[in-house]
Parts: sequence; structure tokens; C-alpha cells
Amino acid sequence: MAPAKTKSPRNYMLGRSGVMRWSSSAAFGKKARYRWAKKGQKAKPAPAKPAKLVEKKIGGEKNGGTRMVQAKKFVSQQNAVRK
Repeated sequence: MAPAKTKSPRNYMLGRSGVMRWSSSAAFGKKARYRWAKKGQKAKPAPAKPAKLVEKKIGGEKNGGTRMVQAKKFVSQQNAVRK
């Protein structure tokens, strides 16, 4: 017969400070997670993210032809036009 496992709580105090390791909602979520996992189903693939860099054609003979430019330009709020 195997030796009995020692019992310990799922959510325990960190030191003697009275602060629990996980919040009450996180501890509740850890209970019986296996029940909600669907067996035999594969996870859905994540949707493709849009490219952060875009290749842009540059004119001129000696300019190299193309450059990689950020697709979405950052506009700071300080420079934005107020109405």
C-alpha cells in the first residue's frame, strides 16, 4: 500500500502575512478545471494578426527600391488637432 499523501490547501498564505497566494476568484477558477476541458477537441487556431511592417516602394535609382515601414502610424495626443 502506498503511503498517504499529506493534505495541503490549494490556496495558502504567503508567509504569515495573511496574504493568500491567489485571489478568491483565481482560487475558485482552479477548482475542477478538468471538468470543463472537452476531451478529443483541438484548440482553435489563433486568428492571423495583421502585419506590423509593410514593404513600401521607394522611387529613385540609388534608394534601394523598397523599405519596411510600420503599417500603423503612432499619433501622439500632444500633436493631435483639437476641435
